[in-house]
Amino acid sequence: MALSAQDVRKIKEAARQISIVAPAERVEVFVCRVLGLNAVQRTQYFPSPDPTGLMAIAVGHLTTERERILGVECNIPKFAVYHDALKIPKTSGFSTYLEAKPVDAQLRGRLTHYQDVRAALMRLGDGHNLEALAAAIMQAECGYGEATRGSGDQGIDAVGWKELLLIEPALSNGSITPGEVLPGEKVFLFASSKAFTFGTTGQPKLINPAHIRELVGGWVIQRSSAGMWQKVGIRMLSPVQMILVTTYRLSADAKSECRTLGVQVWGIPELIYLVCLTAPVAVFDAAADFAFSSSEFRSWWKRRDQSRLMAT
Repeated sequence: MALSAQDVRKIKEAARQISIVAPAERVEVFVCRVLGLNAVQRTQYFPSPDPTGLMAIAVGHLTTERERILGVECNIPKFAVYHDALKIPKTSGFSTYLEAKPVDAQLRGRLTHYQDVRAALMRLGDGHNLEALAAAIMQAECGYGEATRGSGDQGIDAVGWKELLLIEPALSNGSITPGEVLPGEKVFLFASSKAFTFGTTGQPKLINPAHIRELVGGWVIQRSSAGMWQKVGIRMLSPVQMILVTTYRLSADAKSECRTLGVQVWGIPELIYLVCLTAPVAVFDAAADFAFSSSEFRSWWKRRDQSRLMAT
């Protein structure tokens, strides 16, 4: 028996009400509970074997709702839908899903306050602030991250790097230069940001695809002799990760283009995760169930706003 349009609406609405810490439940059980199906109806909706793929269709509706929350509303879904080790489709709270992966308790605790983090991101309102936040995340996770000063930066709003396999310079050069970094010893991160000032609805607008092309152009320039950021050590064959940092919304086509080009996207859901992952202890109070402090959050990224790099 196929799910009616009314059934699908009920299932999606119920999925949105799942607690972020709700235990795992078979999709079949979840759907039957939400629709109030008896044992006979259950076998009609989910026969075994299932020649028409009704279970897969139900999972598809739940997955589509998660995609809408992530891609259109630019938010974190409280629920997860996945297949367990026995290939049984299940739903659970998002935190419960992460616990099974496993993800450590601190990160899971911080993520329960995702709405507070999202609200703080929405209040940034200025591209310069978003650049500083990107730099703060890079510094925390990679060891180095700085925002640029803007004028003449060739579209690069934040620069970071992470050390790879280091070689003792004394084994590579006759004349030893202290602190010298040899080619290939760093992976560089170049970020271009685009902030959206939210209206009363809180729903972001779509980003202009031209900004993505600008980001790719910056990547090409930095590998050439005309690149402004040669001073940080980048060379033509240096490993580089380009990042689009934005509080705008990306269309499905724009996301696909970024993936095809190798551009990592830090949209609102990704930024929420990265803030929870990298922010210092003061931003989330472990003694108060990891409560989020907007003032400490601002102090954290503001430090990167005050130490910007010049593109000269």
